[in-house]
Amino acid sequence: MGALIAPVFMIHGAMPTNGAATAYRNAHCGYDGGVGFVLGKNAAEVSAMLAFCQGGLELLPNHLYQTIQPDYKWLKLVDRHKKEHSLIDAYPREKIYDFYKTTSQWYSLFSDELISVGVEKIPRNIELVKKNYMRRIVAAGRFWSVLGGKFHNDTTMFYSENSEMPSYDVCIWLERGGCSGNYSSWEIISNDNHKWFFAAGNKEVVNKEEEKNYQAVKKASLRSSYWAGRESITGKIPGISLIELLPPWAGGDGTVPKGSGGDARSENGFLISIGLKVEEGHQTFFLDHQVSKEITSRIQEIVRESYKSKCQVVV
Repeated sequence: MGALIAPVFMIHGAMPTNGAATAYRNAHCGYDGGVGFVLGKNAAEVSAMLAFCQGGLELLPNHLYQTIQPDYKWLKLVDRHKKEHSLIDAYPREKIYDFYKTTSQWYSLFSDELISVGVEKIPRNIELVKKNYMRRIVAAGRFWSVLGGKFHNDTTMFYSENSEMPSYDVCIWLERGGCSGNYSSWEIISNDNHKWFFAAGNKEVVNKEEEKNYQAVKKASLRSSYWAGRESITGKIPGISLIELLPPWAGGDGTVPKGSGGDARSENGFLISIGLKVEEGHQTFFLDHQVSKEITSRIQEIVRESYKSKCQVVV
């Protein structure tokens, strides 16, 4: 009694092996459907929870994350000229955790405003909140440095590659408008962070140098009607761009892309990855008839092999 029994084999299913880009998407857009009323339906609600949820932060793409391309550049911008930019060029591999610590860019995972709810007017308390968040990111990095790429010696991984259930392999921001300057110098002037319904993470941005001009024009333009004022601003400052997150496109289970299983690698080499066109979504993955059939078959196979090895007689 009380003895520890080592597992003979492991079976994983629908696993975000090295994190999932959809975690970043949810931080900006909120969760879809009914789950949004529990986990947060917009950026403000999700940030207040996720920034201080250790398990949630460990679901972000880690230093081993690889896109279908394949490369580590899972966060991008397509500007109005249709030119593609990687937003994490400065954060390759192990440096990705430094990106998560940044809160000042329009494309940062979180903003100071959203993780400092209730203390945003007290500088000292804001710093304390940020330090708490930074510690959690450091802990997430340690978690992945220990467990990343490590699997049980006999592991089978099932994953979905259903193209009809698109999943975020990469998160791509699309710019529409005429914002000048480098994308790193853009400032957010409006967003839907607190929108109750249909929040999509959309942002309006201007160049840092034009932000003061924008505020002055806004103050002068807003009359009795919000929309009249907005129309006047847009006409007087053409350098405003709308930034929106493009829909997912990679096959998967609606949450985890197929690359999380198909591109998974084990340090010890003992990993079998099996892709299936699963009809169930991420949360109900194991209810799919194909998954049940494959798992049952794999268990029977392992039991037979184990039985044979124990019954062998050495002559």
